[in-house]
Amino acid sequence: MSEWISVENRLPDVNETVLAYDLSWYDVPIAMRLRKDGSWRWWWNDFAAGKSITHWMPLPKPPEAE
Repeated sequence: MSEWISVENRLPDVNETVLAYDLSWYDVPIAMRLRKDGSWRWWWNDFAAGKSITHWMPLPKPPEAE
C-alpha cells in the first residue's frame, strides 16, 4: 500500500477518490474526494465535508477474483 501524503505537500486530483485522514473522525481513514472548490467530500455523496484532513493516499487495488 502507498504511504500517506501530507496535504501540505500535495493534493489528490480533483474528484479522485482517496483514503483521507480526518482528525475530526476519531482517527479513522475515510474514502473521500477533493472537489474543484477545494472542499473534501464523502465519496458517496456531497453532504458531509471533511474539515480536518491532514493526509491522504490512493485507494488500494481491489482484490482479484479467484
